Amino acid sequence: VAVTWPGGETENFGPMASNDIGGGAGSGGAYILERGTSTPRPHKLASVSIPVSQGAAETAVEGPGCDGETISAFLTIPEPLPPIERAGEPFAWRDLDLEAHPLRGRTGPSGAPSVVTLWSLDCGVCMHELKSWKSAGLNYPVLALSVDRVIAEAAGKAFNSRGLEDFVHDWPNSSSTGVTFGSATHELVAALQTAIDRPFARDEDIALPATFVFDANGSIASIHRGPATALVIETELAFLNSPEASDPKKRRDRCAPFQGRWITAPPKTSVVGLARSWLDTGHTQAAAELLTLAVERGEMIADSAVARRTSRVTAEAARNLYNDGDVKGAVLAASITSTLRPTWAKGHFNRATMLEAADRLEEADEAYTKAIEIRPKHWQALANRGLLRGAVNRRAEGALDLQAALKALPKSATLELRERLQVMLDSLR
Repeated sequence: VAVTWPGGETENFGPMASNDIGGGAGSGGAYILERGTSTPRPHKLASVSIPVSQGAAETAVEGPGCDGETISAFLTIPEPLPPIERAGEPFAWRDLDLEAHPLRGRTGPSGAPSVVTLWSLDCGVCMHELKSWKSAGLNYPVLALSVDRVIAEAAGKAFNSRGLEDFVHDWPNSSSTGVTFGSATHELVAALQTAIDRPFARDEDIALPATFVFDANGSIASIHRGPATALVIETELAFLNSPEASDPKKRRDRCAPFQGRWITAPPKTSVVGLARSWLDTGHTQAAAELLTLAVERGEMIADSAVARRTSRVTAEAARNLYNDGDVKGAVLAASITSTLRPTWAKGHFNRATMLEAADRLEEADEAYTKAIEIRPKHWQALANRGLLRGAVNRRAEGALDLQAALKALPKSATLELRERLQVMLDSLR
């Protein structure tokens, strides 16, 4: 083994003998190398294999239960969640009376770090974790959400809440333990699954028990797959409550398994990537609002590479919102597209059609005009502006637009389309 130390000095430690002092062959012993010395140390590596154990539960997303090992992932960039709603109302979890609640608000003071754990009555490891918390005297609040109802609903079965109610009834008074029990909703499980997939760039199903620690902004700061001890969570919460939590360098250092010097600056949140993730999972309005705030804060330069990528997301969001009947939201998203790509005729055309649907006719006329200025032979914009002007008693101007639209039609245009435009033109003469 030869080590090149910072500064360029190379030190040769010679051949290294097998180190089994951690106990038995294959125990994974290690050497700690320092300048001039090498010290054998036991160093058991945590397994990343999660086999299904007897009594383990599966979530609605078919994740296996844990085998008792704990794998903790501390995120360099906290992962936000979109609003978790059903029919426009908060629907992250339900209490035992089936009343729906948002994710934040019951688990601790507003604006403070919080802890959420997913568990199941059929998961032996989950039961062990909860019992350890019962005797630990928790110094922090935990929202313990059973996924049994989600699993039953996913399988098309009725959920019998008696077992959950009996389990909670036997629990000490929640005010003395800091644990609030409830049932997770499918919307929450799906949102958490998406939040796990994005930073790790892989599909890793949720395994039980799964504990999520949220920072003061409501973003996931760490994920603990397997039974998490009270000490691990307390240490994480202490970090999140310290000034270091707002320092990107400190957040990154806490994620690394050892100390060292970084050759790159800490990464930043990809607003476009986050919005795309939300858009792909059906949170269209949240994605549009996220990008709106980014534009308002001046985080994107028009017609830059990032702006062009963003405009594709906002254009898709606008179409989805329009199809869902949210014309106001569609106009907002389309307006972002036009702001980010002021020379994109299609973006102005899409915004014009949505403004027209919102009965904002003067603005729609201006948007059609902008599209035509960029692409003088944009026959769709010419035809739409012509009809619009005819409807507001500007018939002569509208007829000129429809004449221009007929001339601008591509050679591949069908006879039916030509005849339809001609009928529109005749109606304005």
